[in-house]
Parts: sequence; C-alpha cells; structure tokens
Amino acid sequence: MNTYLQISALIYISLIAFEYFRKKKINTIENIAFRTILCSVIVVTIMDLISTIVAIYTNYHFIEEFLIKVFLGTLVVWIFFFSFYVYCISSDKAVANVEFKNHPNKKTFQKALLSTILGIAVVYILITTLPLQIYVQGETFYYEGPAMTLAYISTGGGAVTWIIQLFRNRKKLKDKRYIPVYCFFGMAASAIGFQIAFPTLSIVTPIAVFITAIMFFSMENPDATLINKLNEAKSIAEDANDAKTSFLSSMSHEIRTPLNAIVGFGQALAKEDISGTAKEEVQDILMASNTLLDIVNGILDIQKIEANKIELVNGEYNTKKMISEITSLINARIGSKPLDFKVIIDENMPAILYGDSMRVKQIIINLLTNAVKYTEEGRILFQIKADNANGISKLTISVQDTGMGMTEEALEQLFTKFQRFDMEKNSNVEGTGLGMAITKGLIDLMDGEINVKSKYGEGSTFFVTINQKIIQQTIEEEEKTDDTTKAFNASGQHVLVVDDNKINLKVAKRLLSEYKVTIELANSGSECIDKVLDGKVYDLIFMDIMMPKMNGMETLENLKNIVGFKMPVVALTADVISGMEEKYISKGFDDCLAKPIVEEELYYMLRKFLKETKEEPAQEEKDETPATETKTIEQPKEVAPVIVESKVEEPTPVVETKEEEESNPNDIHNVELLKNNKINVDAGLELLKDMEMYDMTLEEFYNELQNKIKDLTEFKESGNMDDYAILAHALKTEARYVGCNELGDMAYEHELAGKEKNQDKVNEKFDELITEANRVYKIIKRYLGE
Repeated sequence: MNTYLQISALIYISLIAFEYFRKKKINTIENIAFRTILCSVIVVTIMDLISTIVAIYTNYHFIEEFLIKVFLGTLVVWIFFFSFYVYCISSDKAVANVEFKNHPNKKTFQKALLSTILGIAVVYILITTLPLQIYVQGETFYYEGPAMTLAYISTGGGAVTWIIQLFRNRKKLKDKRYIPVYCFFGMAASAIGFQIAFPTLSIVTPIAVFITAIMFFSMENPDATLINKLNEAKSIAEDANDAKTSFLSSMSHEIRTPLNAIVGFGQALAKEDISGTAKEEVQDILMASNTLLDIVNGILDIQKIEANKIELVNGEYNTKKMISEITSLINARIGSKPLDFKVIIDENMPAILYGDSMRVKQIIINLLTNAVKYTEEGRILFQIKADNANGISKLTISVQDTGMGMTEEALEQLFTKFQRFDMEKNSNVEGTGLGMAITKGLIDLMDGEINVKSKYGEGSTFFVTINQKIIQQTIEEEEKTDDTTKAFNASGQHVLVVDDNKINLKVAKRLLSEYKVTIELANSGSECIDKVLDGKVYDLIFMDIMMPKMNGMETLENLKNIVGFKMPVVALTADVISGMEEKYISKGFDDCLAKPIVEEELYYMLRKFLKETKEEPAQEEKDETPATETKTIEQPKEVAPVIVESKVEEPTPVVETKEEEESNPNDIHNVELLKNNKINVDAGLELLKDMEMYDMTLEEFYNELQNKIKDLTEFKESGNMDDYAILAHALKTEARYVGCNELGDMAYEHELAGKEKNQDKVNEKFDELITEANRVYKIIKRYLGE
C-alpha cells in the first residue's frame, strides 16, 4: 500500500513540476522559495519510494538506513524552506512580482535565506550522523531513534514559527497564499489520528506533496513571457506618450509663435489713439487671442500634470490683492450677462499667506469661469471661509451657480480630460474640457480636496479645501505699493534681444520701447557673442532657444566661457511644455519668458532685472556720442534712451531664377497680384494688422529668403539635419506670416523630415521647395517693384 501511495505522489508532483517549469518565471522571492520546496519534495518522494523498496525486498540494512536518513534530512529541507516561504509572504518588506535582484529589501531576504540554509545544513548533518533503528514486518516497516526524533522536532519547530508569523500578521490572514499553511495544520491533525488507526501506513510524503501542490495553485506565479509582453506593451505606450509630448511641444511652438505677434501688436495698438470702432475691434482681437492662449496653456498644463512635471512654486502673497484680481477678471468675463456675481470673504481670512498663489488663483478662476460659461442668468456666489489653527489656514472655497447643473452621469466624468457634457445644448460654449481635469490635478498636488453638488437644470456648487501657511493675519496700514503693471522708466539701461525670427524681434522691440530702454537686436547666437566680445555690456539679454547654426543654449554656454561675463540671460521660447522652464534655468539661464510675450509677464521680468530710473538722464549739449552707440565697458557714461537695431548685411541673391518676367509698373504694391498668385494677404493682415506693417514684413521676408535657401542647401549637402530642421522651421513661420501658405506647408514637411533625420525625404522633396521659393520670390519682387 505504501508503495502505491508513493508512486502516485511521485507522478502527481512530477506533473506539477512539469507545468511549473514549462514556462519561464520571474525570479521573485516567492518563486525562489517555491522552486526549492518543489525540488525537495520530489527528492523526498523518490527517497521514500526507494527506501521502502530496499527495506522490503533486500537485506542491505546499511543502505536502507542511509536512504531513510537522506529521506528524513530532505523532509527537513522541505520544512525549512516552507518556513522561509511563510516568512516571505508574511513580511511587510516583501514586494510582490519584483525580481529578487531588483528587490528594494534584497539584503533583508538574503540574510533570511542564508539563515535558512545554515539551519538546514546543521540539522541535515545531525540527522545523517545520529543513530536510527529500523524494524521490518513483512511488507511494512517503521523506524525510530534520535535521528527520527530530531526530524520530528524540526517539523514541530517549523510549525511553531508559522503560528508566530500568522499571529504577527493577523490582518493578512485572508490572503490566499496562507491556504497551504492552513492545510498543513488540518492535515497534520488528521494524520495523527490516521497514523494511530493504521500505524504501518506512511502518509508523510503524500501530505507534503499535497501541500506543495496547493501552494502552486495559491501563490502569485507571474509568467515571465507574459510579463515581457506587458513590458513591451508598456514600452510602446511610453514611446507613444513621448511622441505625444513631442507633438504637443511642437504644437506649442507652432501656435505660440504667431500668437506672439497677435498679442504683442494687439497690446501695442490698444494703447494708441485710434477711433472707437477700431479700438473695440482691437479689444476683440486681444480677447480672442487670450482665449486661444488659455486653450494652449490648458493643453500644456494637463500634459505637465500627466508627466508629473508641475511643481508648486511657493511664496508669500497678498490675499486681498489676489481676490481683487480674480473678481475683476470674472466681472469682465460676465460682460453683459444678467448675472448677480456676489463675493463673500471670511473676516478671519489672513492678509498674507504662503503657498503657490498662481496655482491657487488658477483653481479659483477655473471654477468661476466654468460657472460663468454654463450660467446664462441668475446668480454666482463666490465664497471663501478660513479656519485658522497652528499657523495653518484651512481655506474652503465654494462657487455656487444657478446654471445648467449636471446629471449623475456627467458628475462621474467631470474630472476626465477633454470631457464636455450636454454638447447639443452647450455647443456655443467655448472650451476644450480640460479645466476641471487641470483643477483636480492641481488640488491633488496641494493635498487638497474637491467635491461637487449638482442638480440638473438648477445649478452646481463646487467645494475646494486646501491648506496654506499663515504669514500675517492682518495688515494695520494700507500697503503703499503700486499694483499696476504700467511700463516704468528704465532709461539708461541696455537690453539685447536675440532671435532669428524678424517678426519676434519687431514685437519685442515694440513692447520694450515703452520702458525707454536702449534696445539692440541680434538675429543669431554668433552675433550676440560678437557683440559681447566687442565689449558691449547689457543689463539684460533675451535669448531665443530655437535658432539655426547655434541655438540658445549653445550660445549661453559660449557666453559663460567669456571671462568676466555676468550679464543676466533670460530664455525666450515658445516651447514651455513638460517643465522646460526648469530645464532652461538648470542649464544656466537666469529665468524664462514664454512666447507670445504677455505685457504683465514682461513687466515682472523687467522689474526683476532692471532698475527704475527716477529722472531722465540729462544729456550734455555738446555730447558728441552718437545716439546709436551702445554702452561699452570702456564708456561708462550713459547715453539718452534710444533704440538700436542691428544692421543686417544685404544678402547675396542665390535663388536660381529663369529669365525675369517683364516688369509692369502696375504690379507695384498691387495686392491683387499677390492674391492671384496664391499669396494669402488676408491671412497676413490678420496677424500683422495693417498694410504698412505687412509690406515691411513682406520686404524683410523677400530680403531673407535667398539666404535661407542658400543655408538650407548647405545643411542638406553636409547632412546637418539638426540645423536644417531649425531653418526650415524659421522659413515656415515667416512664410505663413506673409500668407505664403504653400511654401510654409512645404517648409513644415522639411522641418519634420529634418527632425527625423530623414535625408532621403529631404533630397526627394528639395527641388519642389526650391521651385516654390523661386515662384514666391519673383511675385514679391514684382510687387515691391525691385
């Protein structure tokens, strides 16, 4: 009977082993323990079967004794490794499905495994050396003695350690991985009674086999092949996410570059003395461009939140000022809507708090803007309560409206990005569906909470709770600071703007001129370096990042290598996605200003680096210093504020053209000539606002076109795809500014090919680009009357 039980157990455990080893497994702590348990139980079964056969059918007692001692020793091995397994699944330091070599607590489990192996070695040696008496009765036999006693003690000791582990980890008792332990205790109790009833029947091995099989089905047993496939899928997903980030970064630059012109010129026009109708139209332009800028910023914010790139920039802020700014903005957005906008602020609201005021302001504005969008009439109640204790103010911000309200289904999807509800009724409401997703992300970043109560058709109430540190509870005297961002007098100070895009230089020049600074322009990094090497000193340098031949970061690196260079340099870029500002500052820039340039941001940037001049510097009557000369190291005397624009050498024509078409005097400044030749003048006017500015920009584009084609050709021939992509990007932007959309689209195709380093595609499409550039060049030449 014993023989049949042992053969059956051996077949069963062999099938389990085949299934286990058939697939490659992740080398986790549990798998290390189980593999050892599985191998030891196979040896136990084999040795039990062989020792039984030798004891019954032979008279070799010394071989029989040796085999039984090996059997007992291997059984102890099984007990010890089973104890190690219980320790692993019980330990709080165990991390499931992590390879042992990468495990954060690898050393702890290495020590436990080493202790287990040492214990096995000691007990195994003792069992094989201690005496053992064997008694054979017909086809059955049994044994006793010190070796057998030690085996029993080891088994009992293992069981005690399991009970201790179970008691210490009572909260994990429902874990299915404990099932083998429960089975062991249940079967051990049954085996005692069974053994008393049938003393000659050996059931130790079948019990060990059964428990090992139960362990196989209950433990976490990840398939390495499946894990590899998951890792591959994860890698593909990460690559796709990186591609999305790259695309959003590119689109950021694409959208922000023309927005720079729209916002910049719009802000300048709004300050000029123009007719009432035109002034209203300028305000409409600014409102539309700001709406577009909000959408772009929303996309960038959600991208940063997803990439965990948003960091809180904490500082002290005036709560009264912040709330005043918010209410002014919301009142403007309410406009002519019949809405009663009521604001209630807790009298316990601290005057000065410490936190990220920009993000707190963004959260509140998002909630209020949402209320304005979806409330056509009625009331909006904005309320802040402050619960102050232990230097912390717990702010409860609530926004209640009498608008559309939301269904339960809409509430469940409220914080999902790009999600908008009831689109049929709200098709006229602007937005991308990112506001609430961004708001939730920012609140989570601040360890706050947001809750919503809403009833469809009656309105909604949003509750936000965040903690801010109290700096000052009250302000006894009214602050005498000027909160406006009106341009201040910075005359006598010198600013250099470095940008390869002529339009961006024009916008920067127009905005900076209000501060009465001396402005100098450079259209390349090398020109900037030459100016500094010539001894010119600037109080501030604005540096574009994306420039051909030498980008902004390379230019800064070269400037830093100049002995004595200590001028502040601000990165001027349209690429503000996924923490790029932090990247530029970490590379050595003193700060970062995003394009399009917003007047308020420019004001604070200039306030940071420039000093206000209280009085205009007097100029001597006989001052022979040219008005266009920039301050140098050798010339400490300041000159009157002027605007200095770097002269650009007239490019040598390189565009190959066929025989020129016959000139016609009627072509000069004939807008119809451009329109009839696929040049979208109207699109250019939308960006540049008036014909005079359009003509100036078109002439600059005409003068630069030949040089750009020449440089593109050189980069193509040399295989310099990095600079080729940057220059194609510049050509595309400038072509679209003046309405040469077909040339701009071709340049964009070449920009992408350059970024992908796809020289074959560049070569294949290059002749088409040259042909279109030639066509545009000739049309503009006729228009300008050259």
